[in-house]
Amino acid sequence: MIVLPPWLQGVYADLSATLVAARLPHALLIHGSGGWGETLLAEALALRLIERDSNDDAAAAVLAHPDLRWIVPEGAGEQIGIDAIRSVAEFVVRTPQIAPRKVAVFTSADAMNTHAANALLKTLEEPPPDSYLILVTDSLRDLLPTIRSRCRLVPVRPADVTTARAWVHRQLPDANAEQITALCFEHGGAPYRVVAAMERDEQPIAGELCEVALGRCDPLVLAETWSKATPVDLIDRWLRYLLRVMGQRYAITVASADVLTAALSKATDRQLFVMWDALARDRQLLRGTTNPNARLLFEARLLAWRDLARAL
Repeated sequence: MIVLPPWLQGVYADLSATLVAARLPHALLIHGSGGWGETLLAEALALRLIERDSNDDAAAAVLAHPDLRWIVPEGAGEQIGIDAIRSVAEFVVRTPQIAPRKVAVFTSADAMNTHAANALLKTLEEPPPDSYLILVTDSLRDLLPTIRSRCRLVPVRPADVTTARAWVHRQLPDANAEQITALCFEHGGAPYRVVAAMERDEQPIAGELCEVALGRCDPLVLAETWSKATPVDLIDRWLRYLLRVMGQRYAITVASADVLTAALSKATDRQLFVMWDALARDRQLLRGTTNPNARLLFEARLLAWRDLARAL
């Protein structure tokens, strides 16, 4: 059963009303910062379009629906390739089998490579009747402008911190409140990412960053561990702590700073900005198609992090 959180209910109601009024565009681009239920909104809308009851046990049943296609990244570099787009083009021109419409959902539209994105343009320009394309992305700028311009943009706006955190607590009533608070910070408040992290019993990384900075943890050992997780996600979380350190060092006295800010008190502003730029470049590399060695990237960055505390 799909139960939309409060911040998605208004968006879904507007889309449903537009559908009832026969004014829903054939191409929709749902976008947000990620972790706010963007894909869930796409799933709910897809069910509405094929007239499946959202009370159904959705995921398994809907994946096998003949008038619905899910397009996800796969293979080396986790891309959506041109073969997937050709398959969608063949799918949308067919007559619906049991539903009144055909729907194709791209769960990570920004993962389309250039050839795939260009191939999709033709379908977007000349959509067959009774067919809908729903694209989802948490990186809108990585999509071609020509893709964006041919879709109706559907923004998913983050809820306020209090609403999001209260929703997480309702999903996980027995969870550790301190762990939720720390993970909410690390994941930018994105509630679905926090819930997924809690279900994996994921621990905040602040402790490990402190241990490396204070010389109590071997950066090479931690790099090996982190490389087996989700590198881009870890860098995003690391960047949030670095930003907090950069802000705290002038907002409060060193004596009242948190442990991580105090550990890096000897680092200069320039050194912190250099670290920021390096992490941002690593993140871009890991999101790309070159398939860099995550362990080596983490080794270099964690060694530099330790050096920051020593002001080398």
